Amino acid sequence: MDWVRSALWPIVGGVFILGVWELWIEIADVQAFLLPAPSAIWSALGDELTTIRGAAGTTFRSAVTGLLVGAGAGFLVALLASRFSRLGDGLTPLAVVAASTPIVVLAPISNIWFGLTTPLAKVVVVAIVTFFPVFVNAARGLRAVSSSDLELMRSYGASRTTSLLRVRIPSSLPMVFVGLRIAASLAMITTIVAEYFGGSRRTLGVYITQKASVVRFDEAWGGIVAACALALMLYGAVLLLERLIAPWYTRRARA
Repeated sequence: MDWVRSALWPIVGGVFILGVWELWIEIADVQAFLLPAPSAIWSALGDELTTIRGAAGTTFRSAVTGLLVGAGAGFLVALLASRFSRLGDGLTPLAVVAASTPIVVLAPISNIWFGLTTPLAKVVVVAIVTFFPVFVNAARGLRAVSSSDLELMRSYGASRTTSLLRVRIPSSLPMVFVGLRIAASLAMITTIVAEYFGGSRRTLGVYITQKASVVRFDEAWGGIVAACALALMLYGAVLLLERLIAPWYTRRARA
C-alpha cells in the first residue's frame, strides 16, 4: 500500500538516528544534563506518563482550538479579499505585520489581556500566528482560477455565489491545504512557546520548563517527545483531511 511505503523510510531513518544517538551517548560518555540517552528519555516518559498525558491534553486542545480559529478566520478573510480587491490590498500588509510579530512579544501581552492561567491567552496567540499562512495561500488560490472556467460559468448564467462554490473554492483547495500544513506545524510550536511565559501547571510548556529548572532533563525531554508526537498527529490530521476533501489533487500529486 502507498501509505505503508511512504511511512517505511521515515520509520527506518528514525530508528537509525535513535540507535546512533544511544551509541554515541554510551561511547562518548555524554552527561545527562547535556543530552540524555533515548533509553533514559523513554524510561522517564513511562514514569511520568500520567502527568505528561494530562499536560499534553491541555496543550493539544489549545493548539487545535487556536488553529481552527486562525485557519477559519484566514479563509473567510481570503474570501472577502478575493471578492473585494481593495480590501485584500489593505489587509495583506496588516497580516504581514501580525505574522512578523515575535511570539515572545505576543504571549506576554495575551497573558495580560486574557489572564495568565486561562487557555484563551494561548489560543489567541496561536490564532494570530496561524492566520497568516492560511490567509495568504487561500487568497492566492482563490485568485488563481482559470479565466476560461469563470467565463464558462458566466455563459451558463451562474451567479457569483455559484461560481464561488463550484469553481473558485474547489480550485483553491490545493493552496488552502498548503497553508493549513504550515499552520498545523506552527500551532504546536506556538502553544509550547506561549506556555513558557506562564499558565496552568497542566501544560507541556510549563512542565518542560519546570523539569529543566530542577535539572530533570530526561523528564523534560519526555515532554518534548510528547510535543513532537502531538505535532505529528496534527500534521497527519491535515493530510488526512486533504485526502478526504481533495482526493483528485492528492492522486495527481502522487502520480
